Amino acid sequence: MKAKDRLLPVLAVALLGGFSIYSSARIRQLEGRLDRLQREQLARPNPTRAVTYAYGDSFIKYFGQKGVAEVERALEIARNPKLERAPKNEEIDLDSLMDPLRLDY
Repeated sequence: MKAKDRLLPVLAVALLGGFSIYSSARIRQLEGRLDRLQREQLARPNPTRAVTYAYGDSFIKYFGQKGVAEVERALEIARNPKLERAPKNEEIDLDSLMDPLRLDY
């Protein structure tokens, strides 16, 4: 009788332990597939994810055509991830955009 009383809990623990191991392995496998799919989706350009924009008068007045060109360049980088993302040091000219007498930036 004692053997039968011990057998049921041992079988239950063995069954649940085996199922737990199987479930953990399956979850890792599915997570790996999901990670791979997410990486593939990020690498692929999505034509349905279009960006629409317009320049207001205040934007053009403040930044001028150089600001418009920089926004166009940034959007081109966003559309084509193979382009160089960071500008070279000689291309950065922060002083041209700031007026030292203006305080409300």
